Amino acid sequence: MINIEIKPTEIFKKNYLSNAQILINRGGAGSSKSYSIAQLLTIIFLQAEQVKILALRKSSAYIQHSLDEVFKEVFDQFGIRHLITENKTKRFFKYNKNIIQLSSVDDPEKYKSSKWNYIWFEETTEFSFHEFKTIALRNRAQSLPNRPNQIIFTFNPTSELSWIKTMIIDSNKYDYKEINSSYKDNPYLEEFYINSLIALEQQDINFYRIYTLGEWGILENIVYNNWQIIDDLPKDNNSDVFYGLDFGYNNPSSLVKLSSIDSNIYASVLIYESKLTNIDLIEKMNQLIPNKNHPIYADSAEPQRIEEIHRDGFNIHPADKSVKDGIDFVKRQTLKIHKESLNLIKELQTYSYRKNKLGQVIDEPIKFNDHALDALRYGIFSHLIKKYEPNITWITL
Repeated sequence: MINIEIKPTEIFKKNYLSNAQILINRGGAGSSKSYSIAQLLTIIFLQAEQVKILALRKSSAYIQHSLDEVFKEVFDQFGIRHLITENKTKRFFKYNKNIIQLSSVDDPEKYKSSKWNYIWFEETTEFSFHEFKTIALRNRAQSLPNRPNQIIFTFNPTSELSWIKTMIIDSNKYDYKEINSSYKDNPYLEEFYINSLIALEQQDINFYRIYTLGEWGILENIVYNNWQIIDDLPKDNNSDVFYGLDFGYNNPSSLVKLSSIDSNIYASVLIYESKLTNIDLIEKMNQLIPNKNHPIYADSAEPQRIEEIHRDGFNIHPADKSVKDGIDFVKRQTLKIHKESLNLIKELQTYSYRKNKLGQVIDEPIKFNDHALDALRYGIFSHLIKKYEPNITWITL
């Protein structure tokens, strides 16, 4: 057994002390809920014997920059990375006879043939109730001597109509503990991010309840309803391919691939990542964009970054950033979103118009969690608007 000294958060303590079958961690943005759960599961992983832990995302595309990153961050914090065996291909960590398996709904062979002591549904609202019920049947490994098998949820409570509330909490059919958290539970959150969360109170009280306070809400006045999720994307040679790029650093940089065919616009997120320098971004773009002739429309507020990318051979242009006109134009299109573009899907599900102090809806979106959507708008509006402009020839009489 390894003895680890940690400074536990209140979220860690509440989860650690509960023997409920389901630990429901609903919380605001940046509340440390996911990190606290990774700490808890790592402690169990190190101190128990023959324990099996399953950590899930809806799509395998998001494992590396969520589950994989958070566990490795905890391993480094505990100073035990060198003791852990990692299988990068099969995506598991091993210590003695203990295992943490990272998996997703689209990769069921990694978990369906096994029984698990702990199952963590990260970003639980991405999963369906049917998926939860099916996977929960695997939560039946031989329990530890001093702790029951458990299922763990972590999510932002975007809608009180979610199955988590209606089918689990309100049904009284499950043994659960609901644990609420907010940015105040995370002592390491950067000031700029705290300020952006506090500012939501002046933009939209419902957004403030969900993302700042971690309370259940109902998202109203959704901007886009002209989209659907698809399984496959068309081949590049059958469509007009272009890209939208939103720069970030503390916030995620987002690169969205777009293609127009048969009056439909297909979208997939290629990059959605924070802390990327321009060198990092260009390196990733070289890996992800095979044809540099396809146009890219980028945030015009960053001309220096655009020029650096242009010098690397990309066909990049400043985007038309008109928010209202751009949104109105995008709303007139038929959008097909690839199923693995979960960050874009999540933004589409929550992107809402503001209300004024009188409670009246105004024609201005809430500026929060809109990075992939900005990239999408830059690409679609900048690339396609000229095709819709009337071709008028003035005749002098």
